[in-house]
Amino acid sequence: MSEKLLVGYGRADITPKESVPLRGYGSTSNRMSTQVIDPLAATCVAFTDENGQSVLLFALDLATATGSWVNRFAPAISKATGVPAERIFGSGSHTHSAPDYANKEKDSIPRYMDLLEEQLVVAAVAAMADRAPARIFAASAKTTGLNFVRRYILQDDTPAGDNYGHFDQSPIKCHESEVDNEMQFVKFVREGKKDILMVNFQTHPHRTGGGGKRYDISADIVGVMRDETEKRLGCDFIYFTGGSGNVNPISRIPEENIYADHWEHGKAMADVAESVEGSYVPVEGGAVKVCSTVLTLPVNHTLDHRVKDAEYISKNFKATGDRPTWTAEAKKLGFNSVYHAGAIVKHSKGPATMDMVLHAISVGELGFVNVPYEMFDANGKQIKDNSPFKVTFVLTCGAGAGYIPSETGFENGGYSVDHCWFMPGVGELFANTLLDSLNDLHE
Repeated sequence: MSEKLLVGYGRADITPKESVPLRGYGSTSNRMSTQVIDPLAATCVAFTDENGQSVLLFALDLATATGSWVNRFAPAISKATGVPAERIFGSGSHTHSAPDYANKEKDSIPRYMDLLEEQLVVAAVAAMADRAPARIFAASAKTTGLNFVRRYILQDDTPAGDNYGHFDQSPIKCHESEVDNEMQFVKFVREGKKDILMVNFQTHPHRTGGGGKRYDISADIVGVMRDETEKRLGCDFIYFTGGSGNVNPISRIPEENIYADHWEHGKAMADVAESVEGSYVPVEGGAVKVCSTVLTLPVNHTLDHRVKDAEYISKNFKATGDRPTWTAEAKKLGFNSVYHAGAIVKHSKGPATMDMVLHAISVGELGFVNVPYEMFDANGKQIKDNSPFKVTFVLTCGAGAGYIPSETGFENGGYSVDHCWFMPGVGELFANTLLDSLNDLHE
């Protein structure tokens, strides 16, 4: 067993203790949680190389790692562990059945943020204390029936935008792009301690949270996969959501049985983890390094000519709360929804540019990229396919919220594009910048 790399694991419960507004699907204040169907977790893996350089990677059962990561959570974790804040990274699973930490209307959110900070520290301290010499092994599998590109082209060759699996704009000709269905696994084998299994897959995990009256707290398919895999394989488990801004999980049973569906889907993902048990190959460990790049990006104001109509829709919807009436009015004026109109208003009032920080991390022949937004899977695959490392994980939904469409996505428009802050080409720019960073780390 090589002494060159120490790896540790920690996990803490981040389930809210009271009703909270839920993140996603428009107005969060109207989606107050009513029950917990499975707990939320903050999971941390600690890496330390032979020179004493450490990195902490967090996977959170949240929509994103939250905008408070840089100014609040990473410094608190750093103080408790001694790991520099700039070497502590967070990634959200993107469950839509978790607290809306950005909500400023509900008193339960500040209390939840205090709980979250406390538990992130608990997970990090546990991971550092758990470190032990480790060997690294990797495997991958092409999955079937687990994810699909939710954006379509119609029979007349016009784009249908984001349909979320509801074929209400039939007839469908094809998906906008081919889905990346590769699930990646890295196993850290440690002497005298549990193996740590790390998984990366490009799909949204929101089987429990979509629309209607589903106001549950749930880690969704990620939580089910975690529980099932740990039970079957006897390992510790951490899951990172890859580029999935245009990808959804495929329903395995009828939509009305959404609760049962998320359990069946998570178990099917655990089946994949179990299926690769005999196919792991060794990966070289080594130095733990970080490369961070700041990009100053122009904000996309190409829809400004529609601001007047968008403001009219948004103002009246907020004043009345009458979604059916103002959704119909929005569609008459050419918007996808009242939230589409709201996004255009928000864009028109934003800054001319925004700074984005992109991170690349290496642990021997393992590469990681930490992306603040929802990258499309084509750009996630671009990074994986062109990385100089033997295995590269794409960690999305970091400290930021919104979409990073591919060039094809921008061409075809839709909800994801309307809710992107930046100009076309940003997906490829992110991917190429991160590939440059990975190449620098690999030299």
